[in-house]
Amino acid sequence: MKKALTSCSRIEQSKSGKHCALGLSLAALLFAGNVAQAALIETTLGNNNPGFAAGSSTSFSQVSSAQSGQPAPFDQGYGNDLLSNFNQSWTFNFAAINDPIQSAQIAFGIVDTDSGSPGDQIDFFSVDGVDLTASLNSLFEASASATGVYDVFTLSLNSIFSNLTDGSVTVALGLKGPVVNRGIPGVTQDQTVNFNGAALIYSTLSIQTQTTNNNVPEPSVLLLMMSGLLSVFGFKARNARFS
Repeated sequence: MKKALTSCSRIEQSKSGKHCALGLSLAALLFAGNVAQAALIETTLGNNNPGFAAGSSTSFSQVSSAQSGQPAPFDQGYGNDLLSNFNQSWTFNFAAINDPIQSAQIAFGIVDTDSGSPGDQIDFFSVDGVDLTASLNSLFEASASATGVYDVFTLSLNSIFSNLTDGSVTVALGLKGPVVNRGIPGVTQDQTVNFNGAALIYSTLSIQTQTTNNNVPEPSVLLLMMSGLLSVFGFKARNARFS
């Protein structure tokens, strides 16, 4: 396109110059009709505005209020540090994706992972059947949170684009013990327990796609436009010869 513009700029104002301008106009029309645009597909389950910030300690009443009225497993705490581990799954549903995916990520907010305890607290983590346990475990270890702390974890899904196109993505998360429940300094001692319960607050799936604007006129319409413009140039040129 750039070369064509340079060539036409050297053509004097003549009939051939006008035809060149006509060609450039039609080429620009075709080019503009195929501009790539980005589109964001984002779906959230649970409460992504719970009223407390990531990294903050929470109370039972705060967590209960944030989870009130939400769908499972965002509706209450699951598992119990004394009895059983957190083990839940959730599914995102959206329109099937036909355009190329540029990037994707999943985020979720969760209370009381006890990630500051010795060892690993992730039993399993998968997105649409793809095992991402190691990736999430690295984030857990970096957060090193104590009992009752609210954390938000964000993971890239750029390695599993093919799993995201069908419009349904299931996420599964399992935690494990033992964990250390921190005591109150000077009042109670730390206690090691065998299980790891938690409260899931929200989860968001974000997918960035590339769409193409194909609003290009049909070939017959382009031909009609070209014929009309050529007729106008021809009429003006003929009048110029007889003036």
